[in-house]
Parts: sequence; structure tokens; C-alpha cells
Amino acid sequence: MSFGSEPSAGRLASLSRWIQAEAAPLVLAVSCNTWTMTPDELTDYLHDAIPLSASMGARAIGIEPGSVIVEAPLAPNLNHRGTVFGGSLSTLAILAGFSVVLLGLRAGGYEHRVVIHRNEYDYLLPAAGTFTATARLDDQRWSRFIETVRRRDRGRITIDADVSCGSLTVGHLSGTFAALQPPQDEISRPAT
Repeated sequence: MSFGSEPSAGRLASLSRWIQAEAAPLVLAVSCNTWTMTPDELTDYLHDAIPLSASMGARAIGIEPGSVIVEAPLAPNLNHRGTVFGGSLSTLAILAGFSVVLLGLRAGGYEHRVVIHRNEYDYLLPAAGTFTATARLDDQRWSRFIETVRRRDRGRITIDADVSCGSLTVGHLSGTFAALQPPQDEISRPAT
């Protein structure tokens, strides 16, 4: 597009619509492919930021753009029936959802704090061994979320996470996570 020396208000509005419709999704697509944290780095971050994850023995085992897999062993998560405690199942799913939102935001250059706003967990089967939670970003939800964060400096997104034990799906989480602008004293600190 060429505007000459002084673009009219109509041309500026046209350019603005083009940027919002065409350029912004391209920037999002590129930024979401630059997830730089390794599973070990994410595990360390979770253990420092959320000490319960260390007590559970949770660790990240897979990170791809738009997807995080976290696992935990049976032993520290046992219940009175010799299976995984229900709270541990839902907590691992929340950790996976938290992680996928955190890493997605950081890949886009956002330093927002991520918190769980609400969740619903469906217990489908008991888990009697090492269990994993896989959270994935939905492209349409993510685009709306990022646009809201960009405009309002905060936003909410619903993330789905499946929990499995071996080849069986033992539970499903639907969680709403909120991105909150960090306090001013945290903005100048580098991300970990």
C-alpha cells in the first residue's frame, strides 16, 4: 500500500483494518512457533513457582508450539485405595493448562501472570501408575485471547487438558485461565 505524503483518515482506517485482519494473525502465527523453554526449564520453573508440583514429582516431558505434556509418578500421589489421589489428577491437568498458556504468552512477548480462574474436572477412570496431562491451545480461542490481552492488557481463555495413565484417558479438565498484567516492579525483571 502506498499512501503519498499525507494519508487521509479513510486510508488510515483502511490500513488499520488491514493490520488487524491480516498482519496481526501473521505475527501471532510466527510468535507461537518460537517456544524456547525446554521441558527441564519448565519443570524447574514449576517447582520454584508452584512448590506443590515438586512434592507431586511433576515434570514437563513435552513442549511443542501450542501443546504441553506434564507427568507425575504414582508414589507421591497415592490415595487410600492404591490409586492416584483425585486432587493430584486435577492438579496435574491445571499445571499443564497453566504451562501452555504461560509459554504461549511468552512466545508472543507477553510477561503476564497466569492464574487459574475456574475449572471443571471429569474423573473417568482410576489411575494406578504414572499419569500424564496434555494441554493444547485451540487456535480460535487463542487468537481471541491474544487480541483481548493486546487490547485490554488482560484476558481469559478456556483450555482443555486430558489426563491419561498408560493408554487410557482417565480424566478431562476444562479450565479457564486468566492473564494478568504484572505489577510495575515485575515488568523490568527478565522472564525465567
